[in-house]
Order: sequence, then C-alpha cells, then structure tokens
Amino acid sequence: LKGHHQEALKLLLEVEHLIPKPDAGDAEIFDHIAQAYLKLGDKPKALDYLKRASTLNPEDAKIRQRLEEVSH
Repeated sequence: LKGHHQEALKLLLEVEHLIPKPDAGDAEIFDHIAQAYLKLGDKPKALDYLKRASTLNPEDAKIRQRLEEVSH
C-alpha cells in the first residue's frame, strides 16, 4: 500500500495478531510494521519492531542496517 501508511500499518498489525505465539513471528512482517511506524513518525514503536525483527533474523543485513539507523 505505497503511500497509504496508516492503512498498511492496520493490515500489518492484523497479520501480526494471527501469529500463534507472542514470542514467535515473522521478521519480515515486523520489519514492514517498523517501516510503517517510521513513515508515520513513531520512532519508538519502529525501534521496538526492528529489535523484534532482528532477534528473529539476526543475519538480515537490511534489518540490521535499519535498526542501526533508527537507534541513533
């Protein structure tokens, strides 16, 4: 949903609720949620989701890079 960040975030959060366990998840979904929060100006929530994505997929260079950028 390019350019429709609020709508995209709503859909992504709905997908997140379909994840069976709270400690499980999909790094890509969390990364997309983080990007939507960034576009909406909510850096703390974006950082939280980037940390979760990084925990699930620590080898993903794009997630690591975004996490580093948002952390500073």
